[in-house]
Amino acid sequence: MSNNTAFTAKLKQLMEQQELTQSALASKIWGRIRNSEGIDIARGRDRISVWMSGHGLPTAEQLGKLAQALRVKPSDLA
Repeated sequence: MSNNTAFTAKLKQLMEQQELTQSALASKIWGRIRNSEGIDIARGRDRISVWMSGHGLPTAEQLGKLAQALRVKPSDLA
């Protein structure tokens, strides 16, 4: 199993266990902003989407924030 595949599987499992959507997780990590139409959106949702699709891995800094948001150790996501 590749690093991306293992990480993606663990991320999906933790999000499912905690009943978190990609937007909810992104909000926990980076907060929310209003877009140009005034709609409240989660910042960083696109990053979560990339990780969930297995097309990328978080940086060390992002991994720390992700682990904190999911209430796990960074090594638990490996």
